[in-house]
Amino acid sequence: MSANNGDQDLVAGSVFGTKETVASNLFFFTGTTRIEVVEINVNEQFAKIRLVQRPAFEEPSLGGILFGGADKGGHGFIFVPGRGFVPIPPHSPFVQILQQVATYESSEAIASLHLRNTVRRETLSAIASLVENQMQTMQAFRQPAPPQQTKKCDGE
Repeated sequence: MSANNGDQDLVAGSVFGTKETVASNLFFFTGTTRIEVVEINVNEQFAKIRLVQRPAFEEPSLGGILFGGADKGGHGFIFVPGRGFVPIPPHSPFVQILQQVATYESSEAIASLHLRNTVRRETLSAIASLVENQMQTMQAFRQPAPPQQTKKCDGE
C-alpha cells in the first residue's frame, strides 16, 4: 500500500488512507479512515502509529416522531407536540420536507462554519424546491376540451 504521497516505504510522517483537505470536505459525508506513522524506532523495533477513524455524518431521524410507513412511502402518522398524531398520506411530499428540516437542525453539530453553511444552504434549497413542486401541482388545472360540433348535411 502506498502512502498518500506515493511513497512505498514506511517512515515517520507517512499517512495512509483518506486525505482530509480544506478543498475536499467530502469526508464529512463519506467518513474517513487514516493511519499516520508517528514514530519508528529501529533500535527498539517498534512503530508508533495513530489510527484516525471518523464515521460519516449520519442524518438523524426525526426523533422517533414518525410512525407507520410514512418515511417509506406508505400511510403513517407524525406526532406534533400540542396537536397529537397527525395522519400522513402515502407518498406525501411533506415527509421529504421534514427530513430536510431535520438535516438543517442537526447541522449545528458541524464544527466547520463553511461546511455547516453549505449543508444549510443545500437543505434550504431542497425545501424550496419541494415547496415549489407542491405549489405547481396546486396551480395546475385542466380545462375541458370544447364540445365537438357536428355539421348538419342538407336534406336531413
